[in-house]
Amino acid sequence: MQTTSSLINLTSHHVHLVGSHREQIIIEPSGYVARCTISETFTDEWMHGQPVKTKQVVYGSAPLPPMIPGINYIVSTMTSMYADVSRTDLLVPSSVVKRNGSKQAYIFAAQDGEQYA
Repeated sequence: MQTTSSLINLTSHHVHLVGSHREQIIIEPSGYVARCTISETFTDEWMHGQPVKTKQVVYGSAPLPPMIPGINYIVSTMTSMYADVSRTDLLVPSSVVKRNGSKQAYIFAAQDGEQYA
């Protein structure tokens, strides 16, 4: 028996897939973009006897919708990297399949490294 899941695109890009019958499926952005939080700290330091301004950037997890059985979320690689490891519902476009010189399909990778077409 085949299970069906819904895909929700939490990126700002259209995602193009090729279905099992070679039909093109376009998953439009949902309107919510899951982006990592960013914290920046600026300091003045001395290096080799010279004053230098430095910036430390710390990334945090993105606010994500709750896990719902049967729904997978398409997110950026960075969003997936900083998400909680229990999030098994996140898919990341990992490879682009080109046909006739144009982008036609993505291969998705889940956090556990498994790939889905």
